[in-house]
Amino acid sequence: MKGTLVKAMQEMVENEHGQNMWQRIIETSMLGDDFDVNILADVEDEKFKNLLNTTAEVLDISKKEAMDRFAHYFILEYALDTFAINMYFSQSDSAREFLLKMDDVHRRLTKNIDDASPPRFDYEKKDDGSLLMTYNSERGMFELFKSLAEAVGEYFNDDLRIREAGKNTVEIKFS
Repeated sequence: MKGTLVKAMQEMVENEHGQNMWQRIIETSMLGDDFDVNILADVEDEKFKNLLNTTAEVLDISKKEAMDRFAHYFILEYALDTFAINMYFSQSDSAREFLLKMDDVHRRLTKNIDDASPPRFDYEKKDDGSLLMTYNSERGMFELFKSLAEAVGEYFNDDLRIREAGKNTVEIKFS
């Protein structure tokens, strides 16, 4: 995965808890005192998962809460300050419209990056207006995807009801 996710996590922790807390997370995660990532650098999926788990441990919160906080920060703050990502938000009028662009967003943002393997998404629009969205990735970060989808709803002030509807699939109902 790209270092931009790690940078976003670092910013979240430092903004909410200070630089010392980020250093403590890095030390506890055993990634080394000199661990620093360029936003375009490749970061092993396991290192990001380790950081997420260690963040939860050090902040004494659940892994779900750590994912929710990260997703909220990434969507509502970090992404809006990142032109390449913000552009997609500004071109959407609703969470539904944005989520339906997620596969294209990932494809476009990584098309010029060697060896990029972003998650891909399949969609099925239901007659009742709901959306089935399938997360396709070997990363195993389906739970984080769900948290990010919830944060997209929050950004657009849309009340989303998200429930698992199969392996790596969610049903999203929009209000």
